[in-house]
Amino acid sequence: MIYEEVQQSQIGVFITASSTVEKTKRAYDTARLSFDNVHININSIHQHIIDQNEEYCKENDITYIVSESNGYPAKGKNATYDWFKEFEYEWLIPVDGDDYLSPDAWRVLSTLINQNRPDVGVLIFGKAVRWESGEML
Repeated sequence: MIYEEVQQSQIGVFITASSTVEKTKRAYDTARLSFDNVHININSIHQHIIDQNEEYCKENDITYIVSESNGYPAKGKNATYDWFKEFEYEWLIPVDGDDYLSPDAWRVLSTLINQNRPDVGVLIFGKAVRWESGEML
C-alpha cells in the first residue's frame, strides 16, 4: 500500500525531563537535529531540577509544561501523552529526558512511518521494530 509521505509538521517530539538540565539539553539538542517540533514536560519531585529545567526552557524559548510528579516515571509519561493530545500532530515521539536521538532519527522514523504506517513503533537501542511482528526494520 502506498501512503502519503509524513511531513515534519505532523510529528511532535515530547521529552519528559526528570533529571539534570545537562541531560535535558542533550535530549533537546539531539531531537532538534532531526525534528522541528520539540517540547519538554518537566516532571520531577526535586524542586531544583524543576527550576533548572524551567530556566533552560525559558531562556531558549522552548514550549514546556511542569507536570505533577509522584516520583515514578509513569505519571510523567501519562502527562506527556495528555499534553500531546492538545496539539494537532499525527505522530508522537516520546523521549525520556536522559535519552537522546541519533542525528538520522528523522530518516529512520519517516521511513518507518512511510513504509509501514504502524499504529505503534518502538525504538530499542537505535533499531526500529514493528510492534505487530517484532520484525527489525
